[in-house]
Amino acid sequence: MLFERRAYTLRPGNAERFWELQRKWNTPAQIPGLLGRNIGYFLVDAGPAEQIIHLYRFDSYDDWKTRLFGVYTAERADYFTAARKLLLAQENMFLNLAPVPEINPIWGDGRDWLPGKPFYEGVEDDGSLTVVESSLDFLPGGLPIYWDSYKQYARSVGQRASAHLIGCFYTLVGPQHRVLHYRWYRTAAEAQEHQVAQQRDEHSRRFTDAYQPYVVRSCVALTRPSPVPWMKSLFAPIDWSQ
Repeated sequence: MLFERRAYTLRPGNAERFWELQRKWNTPAQIPGLLGRNIGYFLVDAGPAEQIIHLYRFDSYDDWKTRLFGVYTAERADYFTAARKLLLAQENMFLNLAPVPEINPIWGDGRDWLPGKPFYEGVEDDGSLTVVESSLDFLPGGLPIYWDSYKQYARSVGQRASAHLIGCFYTLVGPQHRVLHYRWYRTAAEAQEHQVAQQRDEHSRRFTDAYQPYVVRSCVALTRPSPVPWMKSLFAPIDWSQ
């Protein structure tokens, strides 16, 4: 498996125009190959301003090339012209699953969810769903210590280690020694409550103390799933005929 994180920074005030282009040009019937591997699009509410994050799960690098470049056709030139006018920057990174099975409840260790049927069934999105992206950058050599500490923490708290987790990843291509977590909550308030509970938990504090000396940067972004139904496939089914 190969995961990709893409981030588009929009010109201010263009988010709704961006979603309009997705509804018109990037439907499941138009780009089934790429959407068949799209975990979701997320609009940043608190964090880098005017940014939209996409997450994908591919079989391999060759699978990524085939699916991505398959959408670059002459018939879609108008879409790319219109979309690029909305953007200030684009970036991407390739990710791998964390080597701790307990913190990847959707993929790895025999698990492999793909878009189509939502992983989180019965979750209604009235605009309140919140996905938190948190990242840690480590000193060279810090990652093995982090993973060892994480394994001990997971053994200590059991299923609590994966509470709210979509997944945990580290960079293969992009800023090195970076770990990214994605967690989902029904509301931003629930996300804050979970963070406070973690700060008060003795096992969580011991875990943090073990890896903290090796951290050089920590960032958190609060996002919400795309308003386009087929671009939030963790929470909504995909109608491939659309």
